[in-house]
Amino acid sequence: MKTLKITFILLMLSVTMSAFASDPKVIVGDEVVSSVIPDKKYGRFDRGMKNYLFMPKGDWQVGLNASFAEFDASDIQMLSLINDLDFNVRVYSIKPSASYFFANNQSIGVRLNYTQADLNMGSLSAGTDDMSINLKDLGYGSKSYSGSVFYRKYIGLDAAKRFAVFGEAALNVGGSESLYENDGQATTTNVFESSISLTPGVC
Repeated sequence: MKTLKITFILLMLSVTMSAFASDPKVIVGDEVVSSVIPDKKYGRFDRGMKNYLFMPKGDWQVGLNASFAEFDASDIQMLSLINDLDFNVRVYSIKPSASYFFANNQSIGVRLNYTQADLNMGSLSAGTDDMSINLKDLGYGSKSYSGSVFYRKYIGLDAAKRFAVFGEAALNVGGSESLYENDGQATTTNVFESSISLTPGVC
């Protein structure tokens, strides 16, 4: 009996704890402040660009991104090359984050990431009249984790706080562990890495 099943679940949650109006003057805490943040001018010319208040000082931003995907197949035949394919793949991922705005439009935060993938192959038969491949009981699993400390600066594009661009600098540290099993033998691989990243964005 041929079966094919695909499952995919994605959860995204972003919460910003903020309360301010959309007028040129905005209320931050107990103060009424201008929606335009004064920036230091470089050179002799004023290009007329303004940095509008997008996120005020004292706000927190919390986010969560979680996903689950599954691909399951049994007794699958493809063309004349694959005669028997039986395997299952599952991938889990969760990515929480939190940041604090220590100044208007500027924040520091922490981001975590954990991903797990599991592959179980019951059988695979493929080939032609001249060559054939037969595999059974293969397993592969991997777990990866990482943490980041980042600084982000926003530039508000309008007084209504609907659009902004940002630049982010982050220090990333993480690692992964993978396990490969074949015919009762197991091979384990461990990796540790660190990096510095610079990322632009639009929100």
